[in-house]
Amino acid sequence: MTLRLDAVSLHGRERPLLDTVSLTLHPGEIVAVIGPNGAGKSTLLRLASGLAAPTSGTVSLDGTPIGDLPPERLAARRAMLGQDSVLRARFSVGELVRLGIRPPCAPAQREAIASEALRRVGLEAFAGRDVMSLSGGERQRAHLARVLAQLAPSMHVGRPGFLLLDEPISAQDLARQRLVMDIARDHARQGGGCLMVLHDLNWAASRADRILVLNHGRTCAEGAPAEVLTPDMLETAFDIAAPRLRIHVETGRPFVIPHDFARFRATTERKSASCTSP
Repeated sequence: MTLRLDAVSLHGRERPLLDTVSLTLHPGEIVAVIGPNGAGKSTLLRLASGLAAPTSGTVSLDGTPIGDLPPERLAARRAMLGQDSVLRARFSVGELVRLGIRPPCAPAQREAIASEALRRVGLEAFAGRDVMSLSGGERQRAHLARVLAQLAPSMHVGRPGFLLLDEPISAQDLARQRLVMDIARDHARQGGGCLMVLHDLNWAASRADRILVLNHGRTCAEGAPAEVLTPDMLETAFDIAAPRLRIHVETGRPFVIPHDFARFRATTERKSASCTSP
């Protein structure tokens, strides 16, 4: 079971949104996609999900071109959480989550799946609330529950499928960020795969098995966090000069301290100013 993108490109009106990017997602792993704004991260997830078709290259799921899969089979094998999930009608939180559950499914089983999904995201007490009455972070987790409910029947038969998550912690406080990342890790531990776009490099470093760095629609780096998160990569992809990265004493993984960037920038600016002729 794999989700494979082979040299995919997608051309916009003025420039390529993605340019010959390749990636294979295996069961049991989390791959984090990072990069500056406009690098093509969300476009990559849309191609991986089958919501958009590449201009060139191929996307396949379990060896089958994703465009050839019937919608019901595709929905059973992958579920996507977009960064902007817009509702066109008013739903309760419970109704929203039940929308993700694929038929056929007995009413009692639907209720059990929805309740479990809401419990996992910490919203079990919100089932009767209007989705639009929730905070931004709560709505984001309600949609995550819907996505988890979509894959629940496949999980029950031992085929967990792939979670595609676009900035799933962007509106969450620190405790809920950990909750969402734990959900992703638990999904991978049960044999599923997770491809997620993240802006927080430290969460990417601490939880991802691999990191893919995109810049201007192209692959800038790919590999284990310790291989990818380097001062050279930060300067190339993010235009941030960094003196060094710290290594966590317990995990052995790199982490970034924003204070270091501020201090280093201030130091280099002072040096630059001192060398400037009046």
